Amino acid sequence: MGASLSSFGQLDTRIGDWKVYLSHNQAVQSVERKGTVFTITGGGMFAYTPESGTTETFSTIEGMSNINATTIHYAPENDLLFIGYEDGMIDYYTANNTFDYITDIRRNEFFTQKRINSFASNDKQLFVGTNFGLVVYTLDDLLPAFTITQIADNSSQTPVVSVAEYNRRIWVVLENEQLYSAPTDFPNLTDPSIWRAEIGVDDLPDSVAVRQVAATPTALYVTADTLVYRRFNHIWRVFHEAPQDRYVSMYSRGNQLGFAVRGETVTLTEGVQGHFRTYIESTANSALPVDDAIYIAGEFQGLIRVIPGTGRDTLSPIGPTNNNAIRVAAGNGEVYIAPRGYDESLVTVADAAGIYYFSQNTGWKILNQFNGTLPSDRSNASFARAYYDESSNTAYIGSWGRGMVSLKNGELLNAYDCANSGLSFIYNTACDNTIPDNTRVSGMDKDNNGNLWVSMAFAQSPVAMLSSSGTWFDFPSSQFAGGLHLVDLITDDWGTKWMINRKSGLVVYNHNNTPSDLSDDISFTLTSGLNQGDLPSNNVFSIAKDKDGFVWVGTDLGAVVFYDVFSISQGNRVDAICPVLNQRCLLKDEIINAIAVDGGNRKWMATNNGVYLIGADGDESITHFTEENSPLLSNGVQDVAVDNSTGEVFFATDRGLISWRGESTEGKTNCDDVYVFPNPVFTDYDGLITIDGTPAESVVKITTVSGRLVRELRSEGGRTTWDGLDAYGNKVKSGVYLAFIANRNGENPCIGKFAIVSR
Repeated sequence: MGASLSSFGQLDTRIGDWKVYLSHNQAVQSVERKGTVFTITGGGMFAYTPESGTTETFSTIEGMSNINATTIHYAPENDLLFIGYEDGMIDYYTANNTFDYITDIRRNEFFTQKRINSFASNDKQLFVGTNFGLVVYTLDDLLPAFTITQIADNSSQTPVVSVAEYNRRIWVVLENEQLYSAPTDFPNLTDPSIWRAEIGVDDLPDSVAVRQVAATPTALYVTADTLVYRRFNHIWRVFHEAPQDRYVSMYSRGNQLGFAVRGETVTLTEGVQGHFRTYIESTANSALPVDDAIYIAGEFQGLIRVIPGTGRDTLSPIGPTNNNAIRVAAGNGEVYIAPRGYDESLVTVADAAGIYYFSQNTGWKILNQFNGTLPSDRSNASFARAYYDESSNTAYIGSWGRGMVSLKNGELLNAYDCANSGLSFIYNTACDNTIPDNTRVSGMDKDNNGNLWVSMAFAQSPVAMLSSSGTWFDFPSSQFAGGLHLVDLITDDWGTKWMINRKSGLVVYNHNNTPSDLSDDISFTLTSGLNQGDLPSNNVFSIAKDKDGFVWVGTDLGAVVFYDVFSISQGNRVDAICPVLNQRCLLKDEIINAIAVDGGNRKWMATNNGVYLIGADGDESITHFTEENSPLLSNGVQDVAVDNSTGEVFFATDRGLISWRGESTEGKTNCDDVYVFPNPVFTDYDGLITIDGTPAESVVKITTVSGRLVRELRSEGGRTTWDGLDAYGNKVKSGVYLAFIANRNGENPCIGKFAIVSR
């Protein structure tokens, strides 16, 4: 009987930490605050400081209420950065570099459309253009002063799309392309009679359709299709004309203005007629002039900095191409994202974004046909399925139309389609790997013999097997009961394949370990109804096998378990069992989009109402993450995956990918990988101390080096966490401590050594 001694080491994350895997390539708008450029994007916000060349990212983890902001504004009067959202929420980033919130618009139940479209401010007021009108706040306390839902004779709740403050008047552009103004110091801005129509006044043409308004200290500007008008000394004059298309945005900074036009970006210095700096950028959303540079918020390339006559560079943080993440697979410190592939009706979408890969060791890599990492003639688009085989460090990514690829360490191993493998093609067609939706891979899993099983939707042979020796077998539709719309697949410990048949329950299939002999195969359906499977609904969304070999099934009416999977492998229908949680069937009435099993055999269940962590037997709710109580990006969780080597749990939401570092990992059979982190532990550390790499269901005894027992714990899978308190609830003192570890039978002892020290 031996023991292993762990070495001192420390990781940079701890139990309970969140991490985002987001793209900042869709940049919306930028502002400058004290030498730093802040840009809102589809992945939240990031700050770039030219002087140091550093970038800092912000998301829900750092305190943003959401990541899809609609507009941003800097108020130098009190050094606040305001961020608006579709739902009416307003974040503000303070001089202390923390986030706070203005929630009254979002909480207002009278208005259904609450989008924040534009901000403006002076030394006393903050003006907010929304989809129901204009809201005015006092800037010192950020309390609402006026809510103006009717401007002049316009109908009530006309959206205000742009707002500016100039010459002690507030100027607004309405959705109907009208321009109005009112004095900012008028005691009652809700009075429609004080709002003055500006089109047709002071030489602004009657026919003009105003789209945006912006102001500098000495002049006011509006855009109208291809023209910019400038108001100076109470007279409007054409200031600039775009050579091609209409202006899409205008933003002022001090005495400078930035204009974005589809096809080019124009910036100018106010007051110098014709002094323009032009840079072609066909997908610009906005342009911000800062000194000699132009910061362009691009639709696909993120933040672009142009210094005329010097050069162009991209500044967005490295990440995936976009924030689509319909499926995710993880293991051994690697993450693979299948971004999209199909629409809500499971119709193929021609998405050439490729595959997103992240490694804890090497960072991001994007694989697609354009950069040569995927073959240009097949298996190169519409990826919608992801499976990771931890035993071989190999990922299999399925395309909803172009077959499948296998990858290792982010590098392509093979590309499979109907022409070079057992993968089949759409029913009533012929194999043609140039057709974008010919082979729809819908599920992948390896059995206990190392054979890879693949399901396909609407295929002539809806199931294929790649044997461990490299031989392909295909199984025709005549072998399967039920329909052909297979959308997922797993294998159980008895060699049975479980497949979701969309809106028609489950198809189970066992080939009796004779892939070349179809005569002894078993196949039947499991549906709702007693003695037919007793599913709560035929609308099945997810399936998973747990560490006891039981099969969990998620439907649109909650989750159930099949315990007697052996009988099913013998061709017998058995009924599912509904675990009882809070005196109801498990997550009854919830749509279970995905199920993943962690190292402690607990179940993560992704729903449209956030993600649940359920105890191993289904009768305990451990955690329920939502966007309201956590940094979770969205309550619409489409997929969940667990990296059992690290305990990191990945949530693929409809706004992107985010992870949470859990307290459970895969149990080990020996002591080779035992380690403690953080190590050393500082006495002011307020997180959990983690003993990792232990045998499953271990007993862990924390002692002093003299052998005094401090605390006895039990592991979750291969991980044990300790709060640093002794058995009496007291925080332990500085010193060297030992973790004596043994499995539940007292075998395979291990020792972990760590220190608790004062700073």
